[in-house]
Amino acid sequence: MTSSCTCATRRKVVNRQGARAMEAQSQSQNQSPPSLQPTVATPSLPKGGGAIQSIGKGWGSVGTSGAASLEIALPISLGRGYAPALSLSYQSTSGNGVFGLGWNLNIGKVARRASKGVPGYNDDDLIFGPGGDVCLPERDDSGALVSTQVSSYNGHDLTATYQVVRYFNRVEGAFARIEHWRVDNTDPGFWLIHDADGSLNLYGRKTSSRIADPADMNRVAEWLLDESMNAVGEHILYEYKPEDHQGLPENHPRNFRAQRYLSRVRYGNAKAHPVLYLWEEGSLDSLLWHFDLIFDYDQRDTRSDPPPEYDEQFTWPVRSDPHSSFAYGFELGNLRLCRQVLMFHHFPNELGEAPLLNRRLLLEHLQTALGYSLLSAAHSEAWDGTDWRRVDQQPPVQFQYTDFTLEWGIYTPLEPMAGLNDGQQYQLVDLYGDGLPGILYRDDKAWLYREPIRDTAGAADAVAYGACELLPRIPTADSATPVRQTLTDLTGDGRLDWVVAQPGMAGFFTLNPDRSWSNYATFSAFPAEFFHPQGQMADLVGDGLSDLALIGPRSVRLYANRRADGFAAAMDIPHDEDRLPLLSDSPTELVAFSDLLGTGQQHLIRIRHNEIRVWPNLGRGQFGKGQLFASLPYTYESFDSSRVRLADLDGSGASDVLYLQTDCFQVFMNQGGNGLAAAFDQLCPEGVRYDRLCQFSAVDLLGLGFSSLILTVPHMTPRHWSLYYAADRAGTVRKPYLLKASDNNLGAAGEVSYRSSAQEWLDEKNELRAAGSVAVSELPFPVHVVVRQTMQDKVTGNTLTQLFRYRQGFYDPREREFRGFGLLLQTDTETASQNQEDFTAPVLNKTWFHTGRYPARPCTDYDRSDLAARLPGEHVLSRLDPTTGTDLPVTDADDATLQEMARALSGSVLRNEVLGLDASQKTTVLYSTRSNRYLVRQLQALSTHRPYASMLPLSLEVITYRYEADELDDPMCEHSLNLAWDRYGSTLHSASFNCARRKKPGDAPPFADPHQQQWWEASHDEAQQQFYVKKCAPKPFTWTARRAGVWGCLTAHAAMPCSFRQAP
Repeated sequence: MTSSCTCATRRKVVNRQGARAMEAQSQSQNQSPPSLQPTVATPSLPKGGGAIQSIGKGWGSVGTSGAASLEIALPISLGRGYAPALSLSYQSTSGNGVFGLGWNLNIGKVARRASKGVPGYNDDDLIFGPGGDVCLPERDDSGALVSTQVSSYNGHDLTATYQVVRYFNRVEGAFARIEHWRVDNTDPGFWLIHDADGSLNLYGRKTSSRIADPADMNRVAEWLLDESMNAVGEHILYEYKPEDHQGLPENHPRNFRAQRYLSRVRYGNAKAHPVLYLWEEGSLDSLLWHFDLIFDYDQRDTRSDPPPEYDEQFTWPVRSDPHSSFAYGFELGNLRLCRQVLMFHHFPNELGEAPLLNRRLLLEHLQTALGYSLLSAAHSEAWDGTDWRRVDQQPPVQFQYTDFTLEWGIYTPLEPMAGLNDGQQYQLVDLYGDGLPGILYRDDKAWLYREPIRDTAGAADAVAYGACELLPRIPTADSATPVRQTLTDLTGDGRLDWVVAQPGMAGFFTLNPDRSWSNYATFSAFPAEFFHPQGQMADLVGDGLSDLALIGPRSVRLYANRRADGFAAAMDIPHDEDRLPLLSDSPTELVAFSDLLGTGQQHLIRIRHNEIRVWPNLGRGQFGKGQLFASLPYTYESFDSSRVRLADLDGSGASDVLYLQTDCFQVFMNQGGNGLAAAFDQLCPEGVRYDRLCQFSAVDLLGLGFSSLILTVPHMTPRHWSLYYAADRAGTVRKPYLLKASDNNLGAAGEVSYRSSAQEWLDEKNELRAAGSVAVSELPFPVHVVVRQTMQDKVTGNTLTQLFRYRQGFYDPREREFRGFGLLLQTDTETASQNQEDFTAPVLNKTWFHTGRYPARPCTDYDRSDLAARLPGEHVLSRLDPTTGTDLPVTDADDATLQEMARALSGSVLRNEVLGLDASQKTTVLYSTRSNRYLVRQLQALSTHRPYASMLPLSLEVITYRYEADELDDPMCEHSLNLAWDRYGSTLHSASFNCARRKKPGDAPPFADPHQQQWWEASHDEAQQQFYVKKCAPKPFTWTARRAGVWGCLTAHAAMPCSFRQAP
């Protein structure tokens, strides 16, 4: 689909009083009507950045997520203008990849969703499109897929008949036509996507461009981009190299063969071609491409003299930090590291038959002590393309990261737990979803809790604990009776539920936002084997919920978690690879679930005196064959499994192993899921000897995304210490492996500082309570956000410093997705060099984002200094009337539909305020406000066979005010309205109003000085008392595909007639 637009503009002068009446009428119309020892299981929540797994140009804006971003341009020649839109980008929330920790290539793919469980590899799996949102197939009333038989494409014979199913985006906007093509129901097929500009994109046409289970190539998890084509016959071809295990020992237990690496991108076809080349793969052999972009994984020389060759020269080596994921039910690993990106030109008539190197991006990596690969520099070089003479070499862009070292770990004494029986066993648990733990003490009659609060007397991130509070309406239970009690995230909302189970009765309590426990809710289905001694709670389905499993030597009995409904019926899954370890209380071995592989899943592990073995979790109760992970140096007689602890000490996501000795504890750091580093001894605090009466905990005490070690010695007087290893030389604790600085060595440098969202919440909690508001956290896990970003021009000495604060973070418990922050406060300060005067005063930008929680949000925190300023009405849910082509409001939407509407608005900007700050940054002056209102069109409704609706968010109304100094009663106001759209969201009718000036010549001047009064009076004229209206009526033209493989004719959409009359 393409479009063009013609705009007709009309201006009419409207009487000021009549306009006010119109505004009042519009405002009124837009208003809406008014036991056993209890256990604690940590909620399975996303990582906050800098971990192995996931969530140049200048530093990018932080946006609603608060993530740091940076982009490096690839050496791509423009050609005729149709070139691959690829770049290398850093995201602080991303995991490890082929370019290093946090760096990824922005190339599209179609993938099965694995965030809510291992895919079933059938038509019921949800699909993520190239844009990252869910795509839903077209189904009939019975739930069957609606398919079309296609054997040709625009007249080109395809030599086979395909079943083509159309898919629709859950949140629409681009209106791409998404189609899944396959020969039959067993064929994984490929994807063809028609973009609105007439271009085509083909995904997974070749076997080499599919991520599939090596044991069954029909179990395709991802379809990679194969070919792109624009409307005039220009093509881009993407080629991938499959993993071949070169460089690995023959008996290596891991299987990386599912991986595909982008190896070459070809574009600039010599002759235009009207159809996709990959309809017939044999046609590629004789083609002439003028441009080849090569991704090299250390298979070519990285020296400049001689320059690297076009063909591979060496076998590719294994990187120092291989990493994997089992989210798809098989291992998807990464063995290779991209070392350079090469741009070759191929013009046989002008430059000879051999492709010639034109430019190169050479990537330099730093290897950490634990083997992680960090991109430390990017070198840009160019050759003249004739005699291999290098003609240009820019200084490298260099990068620095927050580091991790074991040398600076020091003990910090903790305050006594006043008000508690400090000699008893306590638990560090996040009861209220603050993102960092408080201190919980329980007995049969009462629960006492000290919540984390801001230590106002300490450093900026110092954490204290509130007064010891008795929790109301606690779900008490007698610890002497055979009742199994567990604090666990049963319902998947990121908060702990209190599960109480005994023979004949089982249910749970939920902690409400007001900190009271809900009424007891019984499970509709609860397995009797919940009390079996072999029963274990772990996420075995892969959806982040705690399932119940009974593991035998050759099978697994799985009861899948069904949230508030309890557990599903038992499934018995055989295990034929080898014998599975059994849960026991034996002092000779520890059997547990832990993420030793750093994949994001909980794997079954067994720790003995001489070895650690791992059985990879393949999801849905299936485990891979056991493999030796590491060897241990202990003897059978001396080993005691009760002294083993597992903790993530560096925030990588891979569990480290600790073994407690009497005078020290030995730390085995995890090498990115590839084994353990040699142990080092961490001595106990002076005068302390560890025994069974001591308590040793690993917990994220400061909400930084990794564990600190807490040691409690009960005798003679209870004492507590904390120990962090991720501390710098100054003793500041920071998340390791995050990009913190860049320098292009041409005068531009940048630095970023991070902070935990849990720390931001403690500040917000203080502010809310000081204002008399209820403080309820909606983000129950820590996310690392940028709080300071500095950009310096070393040539002039000028510096721009941006400070960020985040409020109203939201985690969607229904979708199990982080939606970002509802309020971003950004302070920009510009500092000149010493020989220049300051440029401007600091500026504060407040931006409110929609987080998808509810369609409407309260606006009580907006600046209301200008009481006469209008706010837009509530957002509108509509359906398009196919007869009239107009949007009709939906007034009877149920809660599920309203949730879909809210999700479609997630990330949209609701309001922006710009304020000036004085030198103290405490007094503010309002400069401008901009408020937005949206219409969400429901394209497809929820149904029995459609779990999600399809929504199209559109801009409905924008109101902008601009102020001068403190003259809040005399702003410039602009009011814009979009009134009609076509079926694709293109505007058919819009109007904008430049409102009349509020102040009249007869009003009292805001100045006391006579000259200023005279100037103010002279600035008035009659034209300022009029409203100016501009009407825009575009006429978009669209081409629409009538059916798969055939495009229809041109359709013109007439603009709606609109007229304005003079108000009386």
